[in-house]
Amino acid sequence: MKHNSKARCFWPFFFVIILYVNTLSAATYVYNGSGDWDILGNWNVYTGSGSTIPATVLPGSGDDVIIQSPSVVTLTSVENVRSITLNSGATLNFDNGKLRGVSMANLDGTVASLKGSPDQISFDFNGQTYNGSDIDALSGTGVQSGSDLSFPVVLKELKLMNFSDRIEIFWKVEEMSFFSHFEVLKSIDAQSFEVISRVEPSDSNIYSFSDFEPNNLYRYYRLKMVDLDGSYELSRILSSNSESRVLNVYPNPMKDNLLYLDDVYDVSELSIFDIKGIPVNFSAIQKGAVTEIRIDEKTFGILLLKSGNGTTHRVFK
Repeated sequence: MKHNSKARCFWPFFFVIILYVNTLSAATYVYNGSGDWDILGNWNVYTGSGSTIPATVLPGSGDDVIIQSPSVVTLTSVENVRSITLNSGATLNFDNGKLRGVSMANLDGTVASLKGSPDQISFDFNGQTYNGSDIDALSGTGVQSGSDLSFPVVLKELKLMNFSDRIEIFWKVEEMSFFSHFEVLKSIDAQSFEVISRVEPSDSNIYSFSDFEPNNLYRYYRLKMVDLDGSYELSRILSSNSESRVLNVYPNPMKDNLLYLDDVYDVSELSIFDIKGIPVNFSAIQKGAVTEIRIDEKTFGILLLKSGNGTTHRVFK
């Protein structure tokens, strides 16, 4: 009986610890429904994988808030959040309520002051306070922040590699938060792009995509990085013609003075040197979908193959 008594005392204490830890970490909250701000059942929280789970506590200082259309939220108390996004078609009503501590606001929906004196209702962000009719004037004004606003993902690296059977796109990001997904875009003229893949965020900061339908024509690619509120940024344009072309060279070590390139390659862009940097004589012929390279039989040791874009391959003879 003593053991059961201890268990009944332990679990409430453990539950309190879980709730306390949950309130310490900043999160992105989404409101779906209509009613007061403090209705816990209308709030969900985004997880790291981009999905949502029911909230266990209300949003607080340091948290980001998204009010989705056609939600109607009524603020009747004093709340503190880091940022608020009011999507088009959504409504935020101030009914003797105050919203404080906001450093970023994206107000595409309707903001309204229902009742309350100027000292009873207020919207504070970026060091400025809005009261009464000033709050109503914020409706549909979009982004209302200054230097504090930054896009929620930072693209650190982006490159394209041109293989004989596919195009590989690699990218590396950091500081990903408040973010929805990537879209890989493709074009034949670098002007009109179509979406060929959607890539969801993950715990990794390195991503890749393979296009197995390059159609042997020049293609252009770029990334579209989409925020949770629908805003987005576009990367620079990558060209399958100008980016690195990867040669698959085999066998290595070579046999019978022969090397093969797994592609139909313009050999005028190819140079071969020995380890001392002295040019090596070779001949090349096309055999179907491969290029056969015959090396001077008098050459031995390590050879360096240099392609037109500067890529160097080391082979042994």
